[in-house]
Amino acid sequence: MGICALVTTYNSIEELRTWMAYYQLQRVDAFIFYVFTPYPELYRAFPAMIASKSLILVDFTWPRLRHDIPAILNIQNAQMNSCYCEFNFFFKYLFFCDTDEYAFSERFPSNIPSGILAARNIFPRYTTFYVTFL
Repeated sequence: MGICALVTTYNSIEELRTWMAYYQLQRVDAFIFYVFTPYPELYRAFPAMIASKSLILVDFTWPRLRHDIPAILNIQNAQMNSCYCEFNFFFKYLFFCDTDEYAFSERFPSNIPSGILAARNIFPRYTTFYVTFL
């Protein structure tokens, strides 16, 4: 299972470490960070994860199309589409999540892939699930 997120310099290294540790406990195999602003500290903070391909950094700097809304909103849908198109064949499941969001299942408290499999067994025709956070 891969988890895809948009990352900027607004995300501190410690925030990212904590977030990744949580999702490693949830059985996420790899993190795909779409890097919206140049962030060389990522390479210094996570060299072993980058070398093992458990952290994939994608340069996703590109011009803003609209200046009347926050930059992150210009990019996030494109980032999700790009991640799906680029990585859907490498992982059984792709999970899209912001770095300030933590998904949890009461039925599968430490196993997001099992929760996804259970949902697929209940709804076999669906290939995409959208979860809202309360």
